[in-house]
Amino acid sequence: MTGEFLHFAFNDEQEMMRDTVRRFLAAACPETLVRSVLEGRTAFAAELWRGMAELGLLGITIAEEQGGAGMGAVEQCILAEEMGRVLAPVPSVSTLYLAPELLRMAGSEEQQAKWLPPIAAGEMVCAIATIDVADNPCVVAGGKLSGQKMLVADAMLADLIIVEADGSLYIADCRGAEVRAAAGNRA
Repeated sequence: MTGEFLHFAFNDEQEMMRDTVRRFLAAACPETLVRSVLEGRTAFAAELWRGMAELGLLGITIAEEQGGAGMGAVEQCILAEEMGRVLAPVPSVSTLYLAPELLRMAGSEEQQAKWLPPIAAGEMVCAIATIDVADNPCVVAGGKLSGQKMLVADAMLADLIIVEADGSLYIADCRGAEVRAAAGNRA
């Protein structure tokens, strides 16, 4: 059996997107900004986040009718690569990648219509909570979600947390809700 070399190249639109994102991030995310977040002087690069929203990057895979750019996985990877290049200190994994995908896969049409547009607009930060605290696991009783999760990336910033409990996913709206994120990364 002989193998063939698989050639992969971005198309012209993807190359243009990569160049645009690279130039934007190079200008908007200097090393001093990264250090400010890493040293705890600020929680995340909010101005960079807003700029990314203005460019349509926060809804890169969210459908256009839901306020996103309607692009695919390749463009999502281009964005990830360019954010990694500058160590962009933004809540990208949960908000850009995981939450939109979980909402598309498991959310109702109403939930998608409610949550995907503000995610795409950069109006909210998301977190995903899956790992229970052994002595206080998340459960649902009487329509109320209770318990603790640990290792929840971006929990302290989150406006919305998608929580796994009892084998299902639940949406916790953290804006004014009885959801608390504590140091030690528990939600």
